[in-house]
Amino acid sequence: MAVKELRKVAAYDNVFEKIIEELMNCEVLVKESSSTLLTYRDSMDFDGSRINEVRERLSSITHLTKKYRMTSDELIDKGIELEKELNLADNFDFETDKLLNRVRVQRAETFEIAVKLDKARKKSAKDLEKKVNEILSATGLESAEMKVEICVNDTEESSEFASDRKQGNVRLGPNGFNNVEFFIKINKGSEFAPLRKSASGGEISRVMLAIKTVLAGKDDVGILVFDEIDAGISGRVAQKVGRIMKKLSESRQIICITHLPQIAALSDTHFRVSKSESSGETYACINILTEEEKITEVAKLISGEIVTESANKSAKELILAHKKISMQFHCRAATSLHEDQLKEEQI
Repeated sequence: MAVKELRKVAAYDNVFEKIIEELMNCEVLVKESSSTLLTYRDSMDFDGSRINEVRERLSSITHLTKKYRMTSDELIDKGIELEKELNLADNFDFETDKLLNRVRVQRAETFEIAVKLDKARKKSAKDLEKKVNEILSATGLESAEMKVEICVNDTEESSEFASDRKQGNVRLGPNGFNNVEFFIKINKGSEFAPLRKSASGGEISRVMLAIKTVLAGKDDVGILVFDEIDAGISGRVAQKVGRIMKKLSESRQIICITHLPQIAALSDTHFRVSKSESSGETYACINILTEEEKITEVAKLISGEIVTESANKSAKELILAHKKISMQFHCRAATSLHEDQLKEEQI
């Protein structure tokens, strides 16, 4: 229609000829595109039931995301998780047997390790007893004797996981199947009794000192606190106890509460603990002492609250003597380290 009208005016101006040509080309393109679209439409297979199925699924997903407050991705993950649980429920007996077999294998391996640990403990216990008893004698407990009792934890009733032994089933724990307990008798003629029940605070401290001295360098305990370790001892024995602690302090921090000058004089750092009252309240104070204050405190342990000139002199001599002992300890330690280094170089 447009081309027909333009041809009427083309007689007046040649420019319309070109426009008419372009319009005719456009008409051809439109017809071809229309034909292609019609062909594509006719080839499409619209499945009404499939469309309804997709719509229902989308509706269900929307409902579930709102109900459980999850995103669609989270719903998919949850569905996978629930599917695994259902599969596990369907194969419960199989999965249970598989886990039980794993437990049996691992228990057998653990039991083998526990047997080796049991043998090592029994072998080391005798050596520990001998060395600890020697140190106890030096700390004023001449008649004391310690022994280590190692027994097997038996199960109260049989279990399919229990490890069979000649003496019965054993109960494995984090530390193997042993129950280790320390026994002590303080006086000759007395019976052995558990250390935790029969010994006083001072005796326990000295036993602990002996054990830690024997095990020096073999554990990872960084700080040891000894309370009332000087109970029932004095003079020469106190010096021995102090020197043992001094030696032990080379490998860890020692905190000792003492009332004996022989032990207090050995300290590298000295604290004074005191009480005071104010406004009806009692306060405990702890102060770090200077060298002069340390001498005064040690002198008070010698002579009492009133420090005499002789007590002050004795305190100085005691501290000086112990400093010389400390120097000897350090020299021996340095020599030992040097010897070890030489051995390593030779190797």
